[in-house]
Amino acid sequence: MCYGFTMSAQGKPMYALYATAGASAVHWGLAPYLADTLNMKMKGIAISTFVHFLCRFIILRTCYSLDPKLSRCLIPLWHEDSFKGWDETFRLGFSAMLVSVAGWWAFDVFTLLASQLDTTDVAAQTILRNLGLFTYMIPVGLSSAMNFFTGQYIGKNRIDLAHKISDMVMCVSFAWSFMSMAIVWAF
Repeated sequence: MCYGFTMSAQGKPMYALYATAGASAVHWGLAPYLADTLNMKMKGIAISTFVHFLCRFIILRTCYSLDPKLSRCLIPLWHEDSFKGWDETFRLGFSAMLVSVAGWWAFDVFTLLASQLDTTDVAAQTILRNLGLFTYMIPVGLSSAMNFFTGQYIGKNRIDLAHKISDMVMCVSFAWSFMSMAIVWAF
C-alpha cells in the first residue's frame, strides 16, 4: 500500500489501480481453484490471499522501477535517509491505525453479538452491516482522493486550496454519513 500511496502522491494513481486489478484477477482465479478444486478450504483462501498481496507488491514495484520519474525517488532500505522521521511516522501511523481498526472492530463485535439472536434478527443485522460498510466506503474513498489533492496543493505551496478541498470533502463526507443514517432510521 505504501507504494500505491507514494505513486498517487507523485501523480501516478493509476499504477495502484493496475496492481489491485491484476492481483484481484489472480486471486479470483486462484481462490476457487485452491479452496474447491484442490479441497484446501480456508487454507486455500489464505494462500490465495497471500498470493494476491504478493502480486500487488510485484506489480507496484515493477511500475515504480520502470517509471523514470518514480525510479529516481527510490532510496535503498539501508540508506541513512531511510531511518529519518520514523518517530513522527510511527506516532501518526499508530493514531491512524487505531481509528481504522476501531471501526472494523466495532462492526465485528456487533456481528458477534448478533449471532446470539434468532435467524430473522441475524438476517436484519447482516443487511444493516452490509449497508453500513457500503455507506462507510464512500467517505473513505473521498478521504483518499482528498489526501492526494491536499498533498499536491501543499507541494505547490497552495495551502489555501489544500484547506478548501479538505473542508469541501469533510462537508460532503458528513452529508453522506448523515443522509445514510437518515435513510437507515427511516426504514
